[in-house]
Amino acid sequence: MHLYGVDWPAGTSAATMELGAYRLARDGFKTGKPAWRHMYDACGLLFPEDRYVRHPWVARRMQAFCEHPWQTWIGPGSTAKSTDAAMCILLHWLSAPSCTTCVVCSTTVTMLEKRIFGELIRYYSLIPDAPGTYRRSESAILLGDENSKNGIFGIAVLRGTVREALGNIIGLHNTYVGLIIDEMQATRRAAVEAATNLSSSGLEFVFLGMGNPESRHDPLGLYSEPKTGWGELHPDTCGDGWETKYGHCEFFDGYQCPAVVEPDGRRKYPFLLSKQAIDETREKYGPDSPQFWSQRRGFFPPEGLDRALFGEGFLAYNRCHEEPKWASEPIPVAGIDPAFSSMGDRCIVVTGLAGNLICEDGKVRPGLTFTGEPHSIKLDATSSEPLTYRLAADIARVLKLHNISSGGVGIDCTGSQGGLADILEKEHTGPGLHRVQFGGRATDLPAGMTGDEDEIGRNYYGNRVTELWHVLFRFCRAGLVRGVPPEMARELCERQLTEKLKPVTVEPKTRMKLRLGKSPDIADAGVCLASVVREVMGFDPEGGESPLVREQKKAAASLDRELPTDDNYLTDYYSEEDDLYSIPELM
Repeated sequence: MHLYGVDWPAGTSAATMELGAYRLARDGFKTGKPAWRHMYDACGLLFPEDRYVRHPWVARRMQAFCEHPWQTWIGPGSTAKSTDAAMCILLHWLSAPSCTTCVVCSTTVTMLEKRIFGELIRYYSLIPDAPGTYRRSESAILLGDENSKNGIFGIAVLRGTVREALGNIIGLHNTYVGLIIDEMQATRRAAVEAATNLSSSGLEFVFLGMGNPESRHDPLGLYSEPKTGWGELHPDTCGDGWETKYGHCEFFDGYQCPAVVEPDGRRKYPFLLSKQAIDETREKYGPDSPQFWSQRRGFFPPEGLDRALFGEGFLAYNRCHEEPKWASEPIPVAGIDPAFSSMGDRCIVVTGLAGNLICEDGKVRPGLTFTGEPHSIKLDATSSEPLTYRLAADIARVLKLHNISSGGVGIDCTGSQGGLADILEKEHTGPGLHRVQFGGRATDLPAGMTGDEDEIGRNYYGNRVTELWHVLFRFCRAGLVRGVPPEMARELCERQLTEKLKPVTVEPKTRMKLRLGKSPDIADAGVCLASVVREVMGFDPEGGESPLVREQKKAAASLDRELPTDDNYLTDYYSEEDDLYSIPELM
């Protein structure tokens, strides 16, 4: 039989001809139909409507899958993204099973079986005499023996190391390679980057990442960012998708779900998002809640509505990336995250300056800037010198290079990291390091987030680490931070708040490391620097009385005596004559 420019052997099924023509169309041959249409028609032949309902978004998704080698799908929950992606990758593999490798990733084995890989196996099992063999113990469909590279492999990428998760398939080379990452918003970035190395593994590479959009800073958000940046992109005006820095993002708006817009759509597509579900979520959480944007509208929540404390727009609006203008000579300061304990990955030193900053409105206020790129101190385990002594010497060299004295240094001493501070003081800097504890309860210092001067940290923040991160946030919010380096900005924006509204709490580092595959060491070092500026130098982000002056007044009041009037290096005061703060001399 001659069809689509090909002489097919007698007895070839219509579904096989559509799949073969799909492969030819993808390879550039003219068959009279686009590749996606061959896929769509093959789907209808293999799976009647009582087995697989082809709603209007199925055609859109198959077209996107065929037209964009690198793409993401974003949309609300309950819109069959995983099911339709499973169908796409199954048909893609069936079109040339003897020379195609497909990899399907999700966060855990359980989620693989419940979602995309489970759907894939369900439809694979409905095909009579389907090529290959399903090997449940290996989460794979293989054409050939257990060493075959021709098949569909299910991979869990959240737990364990990236090497453990992907080591068996990263080196696979084949003519055609396809990769799908489900729940991409919850997948470690390192796993995404490692998995996408498959792009050099074959003649043709297809990538699809998908999920419910939660943050512009998680892997789904990063790979969905428009070429020109997020700007004013809004679900009402962005259409069906946009070009990204990597390829294409296809957007499925919950308001346009077939079950919502089609007459009798709820009856025809009972498995899809309904108007009732949209209305219930809007009523329960509100139309501007992250839950509504992510799960019902299917778009990234506007910055400020997602669970991140910092945001790129927030940093840009408050001029945190700009160069500083000083009204007087600033003082060198530094923040250190030793990182060899407390779940860190790198030993980081960030340097900066603190002093009288000329703000955008022309007023002079005490602020800070970061100077240059963060210093990453290598942990040399091969040296005969003890690790802490070697680190202390390397850190001391950085401090000396930037002329930073011990009184201007904040160092994370959480857990066993205090020993490094002891050695640093004894061997190099002398006493005076500001030792920052990230663990335990927040302090009795003003919280500074509610406008109530009597609201103290331990009543507003869930723990000390949350309070410390908010100190830097408050300086940024007040427009008193400059020179934030790009990598620090990214780490600041990646750490999320928990859903609990009060006390306010940042996500534990264990969860952040599991989600992103790394620790926010640069951001933590920046937070240590901000702690020096607030708790040693006495700068107040809100421009009121410094926390140290407040503490001194409380102490004086308890002793029933006046606060000493002589200058104290811990006390800042305001001079009406020159409109400047005096900057304390640091030891």
